[in-house]
Amino acid sequence: MHGDLNYDTIIQSDRGWLAIDPKGIVADPCYEFGVVFRNPPMEPTRIATPQRILNLAKLLASETNLDEQRIL
Repeated sequence: MHGDLNYDTIIQSDRGWLAIDPKGIVADPCYEFGVVFRNPPMEPTRIATPQRILNLAKLLASETNLDEQRIL
């Protein structure tokens, strides 16, 4: 897994979207999304809503073919 996937390590390039600066960690890929639920950090009241968390988990699961409950 990338190990530090966040909005600072995803860029658009001539080849499309790229994840840069990987840490190369071996772990359950569902752990990769932990940071997604905490961003953007400057909006803590918006990011902590249960509906947003559930919507993100559903979206991530559908786009990655990973288990939604495991992501949560």
